Amino acid sequence: MTANDDPEDKATVTVNDDHATVEGAFRADIDCVTLETAAFASNEGDVIVELTTETTGDDCDGPATVAYAGEITANFTINDLVLNHVHEENDRKTVFSYERGG
Repeated sequence: MTANDDPEDKATVTVNDDHATVEGAFRADIDCVTLETAAFASNEGDVIVELTTETTGDDCDGPATVAYAGEITANFTINDLVLNHVHEENDRKTVFSYERGG
């Protein structure tokens, strides 16, 4: 994680049938946070992934960019995938959206 003056939210996702690889940067208010991940899926092959932050300390600088990378494996073919960065309960930013062509 890097403290900087102009943090941004961005991500790239590669989907291959039942597997997705994600890589991105999460804009955080402070530099002493960890990322928490939640994933939701439907019977139609829709996946929503939401990243949030959890504060880990008191002596913090900010704002900051938190880099991340990971993989998602489903037990079905992923038809749609949305990756959201959640800064507060009502502040969700969709940083990547995938829809399988048909």
